[in-house]
Amino acid sequence: STLRVRWCPNLKELPAIPCTLELLMIKHVQLAVLPRIHQRYTGARDSQSVKSQLSFLHIESCSHLTFLNKGLLEQQELLHSLTTLSVRYCERLHHLPTRGFRELHHLTTLEIVACPILRDVKTTGSLLPASLKNLDVNPCGDIEASIIMSLQNLTALRRLTLFNCCNIEELPSVDVFGTLNNLNDVSICRCKNLISLGALGAVASLRMLSILCCDKISFSHKPQDACCFKLQKLRIDCQALLWVEPLRSLRHTKELQIGDDYAMESLPEEWLLQNAASLHSIEIGVAEALRSLPSEMKKLGSLQNLH
Repeated sequence: STLRVRWCPNLKELPAIPCTLELLMIKHVQLAVLPRIHQRYTGARDSQSVKSQLSFLHIESCSHLTFLNKGLLEQQELLHSLTTLSVRYCERLHHLPTRGFRELHHLTTLEIVACPILRDVKTTGSLLPASLKNLDVNPCGDIEASIIMSLQNLTALRRLTLFNCCNIEELPSVDVFGTLNNLNDVSICRCKNLISLGALGAVASLRMLSILCCDKISFSHKPQDACCFKLQKLRIDCQALLWVEPLRSLRHTKELQIGDDYAMESLPEEWLLQNAASLHSIEIGVAEALRSLPSEMKKLGSLQNLH
């Protein structure tokens, strides 16, 4: 039921895997192509009746792997049980499966991490399945923008992480974000070319938001819709972000964490006061230029923790 193949630097090929396999980990192996699912063991005459039990697939540091559109990920019609797929540190990986991942109907967690030369998939429709709950995009070449646009109608999505995604300049419009009814946690970090948060304010279910090391985000000249979410926790590293929509419109934030903002001379009094009824925690990191706390600090009647 479990097969882990790790640190086999001369291993270039794996035989077909049995349908009984539940967990497959391939790490630091020189495969050029993933193995296929063996159909003979099932006794089934037609491939549509094959039921693979594979639920967890982890592929990492396979430096010769260039394709995912060959091998078991091209047999998506057999992968009825796959819930977790992680592809990490495959620096020569060019191609995703031909149909993306949209036919993995029970996939809940997808990680694509440090695959910097992935090419855009020439496919119509979404790359992602409607079942997806957790998505981690952490640089993956030309496909970054396509993945972001594929978020539309992912009503099960709860957590989205964008890390070091240099090909994304703008987050999606309300046509995409307005459909994400269960998105609870968004983390955006080191996306150095990101200039706009788009219609992030349309995600009414959002409770946790982190925006770190995204220095090009600026005031938008486009009209912005009202912010719909009530944050449990906001984590930023630059207080200027509090004047960028949708953060500027926040009224019900409970926790504010400002990381190492070396230029910050004072706390954003106006923003703090508009969140005064709910704000119970303020945490400030290294702030060597900080000169004063807000004069109206006493009006933060719900504040319990100041660090």
